[in-house]
Amino acid sequence: MPELENYAGREQAFVKHTFLETYLDGLLYKVGHVHDEIAYVDGFAGPWQSANEQFTDTSFGLALQKLRQVKSGLAQRGRTISVKAILVEADADAYARLQTVATRFPDLTVRTIHGDFNQSIGAINTELGRAFSFVFVDPKGWSVDMAELGRLISRENCEVVFNFMFDFVNRFAEWGPVSESMDCLFVGVDWRQQIRDGDDRKTAIHECFRESLVNVGRYPYCLSTEVLKSTSDRVLYSLFYATRHPEGVRVFRDTQIKSLEAQQRVRAELREQRGGADSGQGELFALHDMTRDQTSEFLQREKSLARDAMLDAAPEPPSSERFGDVATGLMLEHVVRRVELGRIAAQLRKDGLIQISPWPARKIVPDDDYRISRLRS
Repeated sequence: MPELENYAGREQAFVKHTFLETYLDGLLYKVGHVHDEIAYVDGFAGPWQSANEQFTDTSFGLALQKLRQVKSGLAQRGRTISVKAILVEADADAYARLQTVATRFPDLTVRTIHGDFNQSIGAINTELGRAFSFVFVDPKGWSVDMAELGRLISRENCEVVFNFMFDFVNRFAEWGPVSESMDCLFVGVDWRQQIRDGDDRKTAIHECFRESLVNVGRYPYCLSTEVLKSTSDRVLYSLFYATRHPEGVRVFRDTQIKSLEAQQRVRAELREQRGGADSGQGELFALHDMTRDQTSEFLQREKSLARDAMLDAAPEPPSSERFGDVATGLMLEHVVRRVELGRIAAQLRKDGLIQISPWPARKIVPDDDYRISRLRS
């Protein structure tokens, strides 16, 4: 796991890396049991501000360690898979450091590319072949041609995590010199009109990007989570995740909740460290207002909303719905784990509000294939 002490002054990166490692941990083993080839692609690898030469506090460093663990773990179970990483970096100085990575991971196939990510997508696709790919896009700003990215992430066996730099986009989207470049980011979206007409600017910007990512990647599921500035409630960036499988939705919610808890920890520790600072010094003032566990309260509200939504989603007999489908729909709308939805369903059944079939003796929570319906009132 990422170590917080390696992220002094860039605590938001700790939250991002907690998300990335938890996400990969949740899916790599599952994918490795089905696919013979796995690839990780980092389009803006760096390294930037790494605190050590092992790159343990970088996105690609964490990913390579996780790939190594999965490959070794599966081998111990008698399954051999091919694992590769494709790391792209345009900056010459950063790339010089990036080239040393392959020797640190001799058990993995590591390919580094010196060049612009957008212009390297053709070469990346050739390298990937038929591998199931995890694509991580973490640009400094918004310099991504989403239509070009679509050539990579629209592949059938592909998932993507995109670090959307909300704070930059929010400030500069409609600024003349930048506005035209936003057309490459918001592909197929009338983003100017939507942002202008939206009731909430942040929501409108997020929805524009979500629509663009879905457009170019042709994904049925796309979710996001916000990462706040370490010293205020201002959104710095948002991590968007797109997948083609309900299992990805399940892993995302587990991952999101863990990263939210990491964010709460970071903010609490900073508040304690800087509690004696002059509260008049800019954004540090906001730290003194963070006295409640806002994350716990938020997650509890989401569980309550999911309970009510489950009742609404359960049809009256003789109709019924597959519980796995209901759970996926609820996770798309609410920040709640699949395990919590199982507990909620079991309690609603116990309370006589829904029925679940079958329900074997000593069953605790429903399986995905069980059928759910509402009891007649």
